[in-house]
Amino acid sequence: MKKIYFAASNSCMGFKNYYEDCFSKLDKLYIIKGGPGTGKSGFMRSAARVSEEKGYDVEYFYCSSDPSSLDGVIIDKNGKKLGIIDGTAPHAYEPRETGYKDNIINLGQCWQDGLLEMKKDEIIKLNYAKSACYTYAYDYLRSCGNLRAVSDALCRENIDYDKMSAAACRLVRGLPAGDKTETKIRLIDSVSMLGRVRFDTYEFNASHLYIVGDMYGAGNFMMEELAGEIRRRGIEFWISYDPVCPDKINALYEPVSGSAFVLTDKRMNTYEKNDSEKTVKYINIKRFVKGAEFSENKSELKYAGDIYKTSLHGAIAMLYRAKKYHFLIEEIYKGAMNFSLVDEMICDFCNSVL
Repeated sequence: MKKIYFAASNSCMGFKNYYEDCFSKLDKLYIIKGGPGTGKSGFMRSAARVSEEKGYDVEYFYCSSDPSSLDGVIIDKNGKKLGIIDGTAPHAYEPRETGYKDNIINLGQCWQDGLLEMKKDEIIKLNYAKSACYTYAYDYLRSCGNLRAVSDALCRENIDYDKMSAAACRLVRGLPAGDKTETKIRLIDSVSMLGRVRFDTYEFNASHLYIVGDMYGAGNFMMEELAGEIRRRGIEFWISYDPVCPDKINALYEPVSGSAFVLTDKRMNTYEKNDSEKTVKYINIKRFVKGAEFSENKSELKYAGDIYKTSLHGAIAMLYRAKKYHFLIEEIYKGAMNFSLVDEMICDFCNSVL
């Protein structure tokens, strides 16, 4: 089973952090503190690898800005869940139940203060340049959010909600009902330094895959109807939010039956054909749109959509520029690190905790 997600997003609201939802209810939590390039992601990868070698289940949470790096892992050690997370900015996380539940792993003890002191001015300059890139990126993303609000307003008045609600009810009716709703936030989409990155985790794990077609953002209204119906039936499910507009749902997954509802604006994909392990159904959102009324707003919707794409491209360009400064900062910290000590800490942790 594939378990790769994000725990944060770069959004129209700025940096959106889901750490509290993803990591606060674990049996044990280890919070790594350290600068960029000091081995936080490597620490988590090593612990995850050892855990998988021992047969433990591992969930991976990648960095929303740099998807090649980890923000956290959750390890299921024979029913006891422990997490290891990057607890430094921008997703700073401090221990709440210190010692008996939450513990700090301080990689700062492995760097040479004197070398970093010598590079202080350069670090400050690079951090300033990187921060400016993020500021511009969030300005672009805020524009995306405003344009999305325009599209939603234009779509909302052209949707047949009775028909959509009835369809959502029929789709959810076959899912196993529960006695209480438990929701896990598991994001599968990100706007990053590498561009728009989307994991196919829900599609891959689904035995019953429902592809919800989108048209100028109208598919999000169906996702809301599906989520509402799932909640009313007390069904446990996982939810993924749009990275740009975090109030929008872009995927739902019900783990008992393996049913996934995934929003997409692409009709064809690798899971289009049924096979022995997966059934795939396409939900055409046009069925729930009032055609005549929608046509009147089509030009405005297309215009808003085109500007949205341009603004999103601008945000990605600024995040890509931030990558240059980010990696330069990492190189400075790497040069000041004693990675032999980091390796010893990893070894001690794996032997004593896992």
